[in-house]
Formats: sequence, C-alpha cells, structure tokens
Amino acid sequence: LKDKLDELPELPASLLDVDPEALGPLVRDFIGSVFVEMVALLGRRSAQLHRALASLSQGPELTAEPFSLLYQKSLHQSIRGMTLKVFAELDRSLPKLEEQTADVIRGILAEKKTILGRLRRIAERKVRARKIRTHGDYHLGQVLYTGKDFTIIDFEGEPARSMTERRLKQSALRDVAGMIRSFHYAAHGPILLRAVRQGADVDYLEHWADLWYTCVSGTFLHAYIHEVADADFVPEDKEDFALLLETFLLEKAVYELGYELNNRPDWLMIPARGIVQMLR
Repeated sequence: LKDKLDELPELPASLLDVDPEALGPLVRDFIGSVFVEMVALLGRRSAQLHRALASLSQGPELTAEPFSLLYQKSLHQSIRGMTLKVFAELDRSLPKLEEQTADVIRGILAEKKTILGRLRRIAERKVRARKIRTHGDYHLGQVLYTGKDFTIIDFEGEPARSMTERRLKQSALRDVAGMIRSFHYAAHGPILLRAVRQGADVDYLEHWADLWYTCVSGTFLHAYIHEVADADFVPEDKEDFALLLETFLLEKAVYELGYELNNRPDWLMIPARGIVQMLR
C-alpha cells in the first residue's frame, strides 16, 4: 500500500451500468485485459447454457413455462420465509459473534423492513419471462477453465435442497445471481478473512474490491444480456430484469448469511458486506 492513489476510480452506479468497452485503462489494467475477456466469455457460455435448457421439450417437467403472478407470490413467500428464519437465527447468535461482525449484523437486522420491502416487489408486478430447468447451484466452483474455454459441471443442484425442490423450474436469473455472488466472495474474501487480521488499510482495499466486483460482474452481465437478447426466458423489460436480478441477489446473500452462521462464522462478514452494498 506504499503507492496508494490520491484519487480512487469511481464505482459504476450499478452492475447493469457497466460497459466493458468503456472501462478506463487504469481499471482494465487493474482487472487484467485477459481476465475481462474471460469473464465476458463466461457470460456468453452461461447464456448459451440457459438457451439449451430452455429448449428442452421432452416432457412437462422439462418444458419452459411462463411466469404467473401466482408463481411470483409463491416465490416471494418462499424467500420471505427464509429471510425471517435467517434473521431470527442471526438475532439469537449476536452474543456469540465477534464485536465487529455483530455490529454489522445489527445494522442489517435494523434494515429488515427495507429488505422485506424490496423482496415484496416481486409479488406486486407481473413479470414477462419463463421458468426453465436451471443449473441450480451456479458459482465459480462449478466452471472449469480449459485455457481457451469454460466447461460447466455439477448439475445436481443445491445440496441443501430436497430432490423435489432441485427439479423445479426457476428463473435463469437465479443462476446469474449465484455467479455474481461468487464474484463478490472472490473479491472480498481475501480482505475480510486475511488482510483485516494483518492490520491492512481495509477501507482502501475494499474500494478496490468493490471496483473489481462491480466491473467484473457488470462485464459478465453485459455479455449474458447480449447473448439472450431475443430469448423469452428473461424479461425484455429492463425494469423487470433489474427487479428479478435484485430479488435473487438479495435471496442468495441472505441464504449465505444463514449458511456461514451455521458452518463458517468467520466468513459471515462476506455476505454481510454484500447486503450492505446492495442496500446502498
């Protein structure tokens, strides 16, 4: 950190505002031009995976079907129930957490009404899209880079869910949200798990981590959206697309809070940081 910049690059307003072609030379050099191309390729391959899954028609359990307001209300109730359960567990666990982590969790618990309000929007507005069979547990650990391309593996779905739940058709953007949350873990994990214990300037490092996460996720999204431009399994309307994506990003981050609390409490700050960033 001897060569800190006096003026840090500005963060894009949102993931959907990132234009890979407009990344400045400093940001592109920081991420790495080759890595920018790799992430764009991963976005295209993810879209092509969903196109292939959306084309399945061997039976009703595989064939894509349209969203309905009833489905959206059911989706909302499911996510809301999970959120309330995780928040109750976090509240009970506050005395056992490190003080710094507990402070951040208290802040998130204080925003429960705001979070539930954002999640409620999925039940209030009919979205034009289709449910398809999805990967179900999509993240960086499920893709292998061959040196030229990506191979996607492990299609058994989320291990914590029942087999019946894993076979349900979902929005493709649930997979997209899973990958984006994985980018957040990649960016913030090394800082929150190691650098903070070594006395590093965490605020400075986290700005760069936020920049990497936002630009990499935005590049992935940009390529994905371009590849599914005429597909009917994602909303054509930009507001509906943003609504679904935010809903699934919040759902995934809240799920991660519960998972880390029960399995890796030292990692709890990573999804907590993600939720704080989303609320901003």
